[in-house]
Amino acid sequence: MIKLKTLKAAHKRYKITRQNNFICKHAGKGHLLLKKSKPQKLRLSKPFFVNKNEIKNLKLILIYR
Repeated sequence: MIKLKTLKAAHKRYKITRQNNFICKHAGKGHLLLKKSKPQKLRLSKPFFVNKNEIKNLKLILIYR
């Protein structure tokens, strides 16, 4: 049987917590920050938990993590 490979792009973007939740960073904080308000930038800098509907797909992509 062929060994399944971890998708490296997802490996770099997601972290797994002890409770098997996935943490990811918000998009939209790389550039064009002058027109965004301070609370919005603060919100974007905090990590967030991935939706429970997407966890099944992430477990397939990150098979050995």
